[in-house]
Amino acid sequence: MTIDRTAQMIDRLPEQFKGLPGWEGLLTDIGAEIQEFEDASQILLALSISNATGQSLIDFGTFVGEPPSGLSDDLYRRRVIARIATNRSHGRVEDLIRIIRAFLYDDSPAIEIQRSTIANVIVRVFEPAMDEDTAHTLIEFLRAATKGAASAGVRVVLEATASPLADTFTFDIGPGFDIGHLATSYE
Repeated sequence: MTIDRTAQMIDRLPEQFKGLPGWEGLLTDIGAEIQEFEDASQILLALSISNATGQSLIDFGTFVGEPPSGLSDDLYRRRVIARIATNRSHGRVEDLIRIIRAFLYDDSPAIEIQRSTIANVIVRVFEPAMDEDTAHTLIEFLRAATKGAASAGVRVVLEATASPLADTFTFDIGPGFDIGHLATSYE
């Protein structure tokens, strides 16, 4: 539903100025410009990645290098946003976290990133749990993010749980035994 901005502006004109052609002409001109801008912004909003569906979303994905893969629009949108973050990555820890958040569509996943040796990074994602296919796809994104000139030759290991953290086995008795989780390592 589009609001007629010109009519709205003329209706709000004080009574002493209503019916005067100069004022109504000025408001008609200004209202037409505002209406044109509002209509254009609605088109741009419809074309944003967060609102794109179907072919528009596929076009975004193809443009950034994420081909369509038969996923639902919501899942494919996550992949497109993660691909954009991957393409803009410089291989820094912040970049890896941004990619994981975009890929998992979660602003607060339980993530731990550890530089274990030179050119070796271990990424642990405890929450949310992910299946094997999701983990393999995520590790591909993380590896692509670290292939920049500054981080060439970096080995990335992803450790992820296949079940929610609350259902993951831990040692709860004695000092030092409640560190660690059963997880799968993907290389």
